[in-house]
Amino acid sequence: MKVERNFTVLLIGIAAIFLILSLMLPLGKGNGMIGAGFFPTAISAILLGLLLVNFIQTTKSKNKEQQEEVQGEQEELTGIRKGQFIFLVSLVACLFLTDILGMLLSIGIFIVFTLYFIEKMSWRTSILFSTIFIVSVFFVFEKWFGLHIPKGFWSIII
Repeated sequence: MKVERNFTVLLIGIAAIFLILSLMLPLGKGNGMIGAGFFPTAISAILLGLLLVNFIQTTKSKNKEQQEEVQGEQEELTGIRKGQFIFLVSLVACLFLTDILGMLLSIGIFIVFTLYFIEKMSWRTSILFSTIFIVSVFFVFEKWFGLHIPKGFWSIII
């Protein structure tokens, strides 16, 4: 419980720094369009709010759960560390594979891997969610916003 609370405090600090930095960007333009700082400010503010709620819930439930979890805390901590290590290794692999396979495919593999091995979802659900996410990201960024996503070796084909 203490580890979770400390980690939440660390994330609150990071989110607060991002919120402060994003407020330095313009929220809007003179012509009524949103500026470069709108989405970073909104996302960091939402993240900060959710982290504060999580911190309050963790602090309130500390006394109740502390008595119940003393016995299984060491086993749970080992499982959490294993999951965090798997997540970190898969995230680093995703970053390195982005240049080779392209961003969408590497993120898709990362999502499938994370959902199956860490969240214990079925292969079918993991692949379905990952496919929907990749297609959505492709259409939003490539087609709607007109931004180019790194395609890796797919840039030769597409």
